[in-house]
Amino acid sequence: MAEYIEREALIKFVKQNTPDINGETTIECVERAIRAMPAADVVEVRHGKWIEDYEFFKCSECGYLTDYRLSKFCPDCGAKMNGKVGADNA
Repeated sequence: MAEYIEREALIKFVKQNTPDINGETTIECVERAIRAMPAADVVEVRHGKWIEDYEFFKCSECGYLTDYRLSKFCPDCGAKMNGKVGADNA
């Protein structure tokens, strides 16, 4: 499975952790290379769970109601229904 990082966080890390080799030139080259790399098309994963609401089930993230428990994702907001409510939504 692929792993994704934030471009600005990587640049900051490189600047803070790269020793001075040829002065700033090395760090500037690395920064240009990072900025030139195409970004992946990813979406932050939302986590939720189905909450029983009388005879219905409600998505904990968007409030979508259904009369039967749906499987792994909310059809309205796309939240992954694994019970880790708010895990990546901070």
